[in-house]
Amino acid sequence: MHLGLGGAEALEEAGALAYHMGRSEESVALLRRAIEQDPLSATAYENLGFAYRTLGRLLDAEQALRKALEISPQ
Repeated sequence: MHLGLGGAEALEEAGALAYHMGRSEESVALLRRAIEQDPLSATAYENLGFAYRTLGRLLDAEQALRKALEISPQ
């Protein structure tokens, strides 16, 4: 999927969509780009954690989810 998107929010949305379509590798790439643009996005880290978990990358998933909680403890 190539949507020609820019901006952290658009990348987050594209990453979430890729995840829900079963494209976890693509989701990870998009979400990492979103985080590069907005390193304080708890949502991007949370979604990244879910994508990593789906790929069996459990340590990466834990790190991403912990970062999401660090940014937004609620």
